[in-house]
Amino acid sequence: MRRNQRAVEALTRKNCARRQEIFVIRWGRAKERARKRICLKYFFMGVHIPVNEIKITYARSSGAGGQNVNKTATKAILHWSVGRSQVLSAEQKERVRAKLKNKINWFDEVVIMAEEERSQPQNRATAVARLQTLVARALQIPKKRRPTRPTYSSKIKRLEAKKIHSRLKILRHSLE
Repeated sequence: MRRNQRAVEALTRKNCARRQEIFVIRWGRAKERARKRICLKYFFMGVHIPVNEIKITYARSSGAGGQNVNKTATKAILHWSVGRSQVLSAEQKERVRAKLKNKINWFDEVVIMAEEERSQPQNRATAVARLQTLVARALQIPKKRRPTRPTYSSKIKRLEAKKIHSRLKILRHSLE
């Protein structure tokens, strides 16, 4: 592997660790530039959805692209069954169903479509990334809000602002 390819791979890993997003590593030799292999890692915030649980189909996409759009099926349609998932526990499945109830169809599947890019691999990666973010957000348990009292100085500032505002309104009245 050449030095610049290693640098690209390292940068990709670093950015994904920071943003906690899906990443795509591309590598290839100088002789095999046309045959670039793509390795998709489906990890996101501790949730790993295996490839055998994801069903991806392709269709012709709409929009810009000229003749390429009419010839190739680049739109990626991803189906992931929540009920058949072996990765999530029963509680996690219920949480995903509750949070994503508008995105789940009658067959208990999350269906995601991606057609922004002009190539199948990019649309597939986009669809998988969307699935990972949806599931990760659904599984996040929000922190409980700890109620706090307003401080003494904030109360004083609020009352002063109210007094100033009322004085301005009084000055706007006509003196008739």
